[in-house]
Amino acid sequence: MPREKVVKNRVHLDLDASGGLRDPLATRREWVDAETDRLVPGRGGPGCVP
Repeated sequence: MPREKVVKNRVHLDLDASGGLRDPLATRREWVDAETDRLVPGRGGPGCVP
């Protein structure tokens, strides 16, 4: 008898938080990190799963 397929709950969101390619990569990275910190409080702390 075949085993049941294990399904993982995952969501992929394709968001444009960097403002586009007109700005340097380092600047865009700062914007993305700031927006991530705003949307995901406590990111990177204990218990955080990368």
